[in-house]
Amino acid sequence: MPTSIATIQIKAPADEVYRFLVTPHLISEWVSGLRPGKRVGGDSEIKLGLRSIDMPQPATRTLKANPEIVNFMPDNSISMRVESTGFIMHTRFHLFESEGVTTVRQFVKVSYKRWFKLFAKITNRSMQNRISKDLVRLKNRVEQDGRAERSQRSA
Repeated sequence: MPTSIATIQIKAPADEVYRFLVTPHLISEWVSGLRPGKRVGGDSEIKLGLRSIDMPQPATRTLKANPEIVNFMPDNSISMRVESTGFIMHTRFHLFESEGVTTVRQFVKVSYKRWFKLFAKITNRSMQNRISKDLVRLKNRVEQDGRAERSQRSA
């Protein structure tokens, strides 16, 4: 079970970055494969043990997953366990802030079930590329939001 790891630095405080990790309508703006506007059950309050997070559904209709928040430390980290028919995925985000710059590190570990193991090598390579690209989108979105807010304050 290889672990995919991606890291990026974002010019914003940790609380601003964290908001994009836990706010359902913002998640779909940077996570690939999610459709905005389509929600699965649950309330919008992120908390430990929450199942069926109120977040956009995957763009593919064939994926049926049961997400659960397993670690929740505001402005520091969040971990989710997602179980599907073919895999169990653990995703963890850690945030470290220093001098107005937040380093975001994402870890993804996937355990495959039954015949899905045949696709593990291809899927793991794809997962690494996907989380790296997602973090670049997160950086762009957070920094864009910060520029817009600073512009409004100076006007």
